Amino acid sequence: MTFKTFVSALALAVSAAAAHAAPLTLDGGWSSFSASYGKTSSWNTSFEFTLTESALLQVTDTGDNNDMYMVTVASSGTSTDYATSTPVGGYAFSNDPDYTFGSDAFSSLEVLLEAGSYVITGRLNNTAYSAGTGSIQIVSPTTVPLPASGLLLLGAFGGVVALRRKTRA
Repeated sequence: MTFKTFVSALALAVSAAAAHAAPLTLDGGWSSFSASYGKTSSWNTSFEFTLTESALLQVTDTGDNNDMYMVTVASSGTSTDYATSTPVGGYAFSNDPDYTFGSDAFSSLEVLLEAGSYVITGRLNNTAYSAGTGSIQIVSPTTVPLPASGLLLLGAFGGVVALRRKTRA
């Protein structure tokens, strides 16, 4: 075995050991990943989970901004690629994924997933630096309460009736 073959085999073994599958749990908070920019810019972690109901997949850049990711969502033998948004503005830094997810200065992505089993992988698509870090989570969609339309309608009819009575008197 030549030295070059040995080094190649060692590098392959280390990269395979570094990449591992991590479980994600619904509403379990953020999990982090990292990636180096270059020939293989894949995340160091893949994420696996099963949903019994719809949920939101959220991905955001953390650390130095300007990292953009291509996120692959695989389920039932098919996969779909999604690109995180393009960051806006100048340089920013934050390790708080709740902040970075809501900030236009950092790239982010939100995808509604249906019930099923998923494997999420990704790669660093663009960066101003040699490496990038990010965070991922799955959350329950928030239910938006319907406005009190019945009360509003009742109030509107009451106002119309009051105006009609006032104009008749």
